[in-house]
Amino acid sequence: MALPKSKSAGSGETDERKIKAQRYERTKICPDCGTNMKYMFGEQFKCPKCGRTELSDFGRVKEFLEKAGPQPAIIISDETGVSL
Repeated sequence: MALPKSKSAGSGETDERKIKAQRYERTKICPDCGTNMKYMFGEQFKCPKCGRTELSDFGRVKEFLEKAGPQPAIIISDETGVSL
C-alpha cells in the first residue's frame, strides 16, 4: 500500500517522510529532568531541556570495547550496565 505524497501543512515534509522519521526516531528519558532525549548522532542522545548527553546501550558497549579490546559478554555487561 503506497502512502500519500501530499505535503503536510507548514512543515514541507511529505507524509511518507514523516512516517519514516517516526519509525526510526529513538527515544530515551533524561534521568535528570524526565524530558524525552533526542537522538543526535553516533549513538548519542541529548536532552533539549537540561543539555545532558548519554550514550545508547550500543554506544556504551562500543566505547568499552574500543578501550578494553575483546572481552567476554559477562564482563561487558558488568562494566557497561547493559543487560545480556
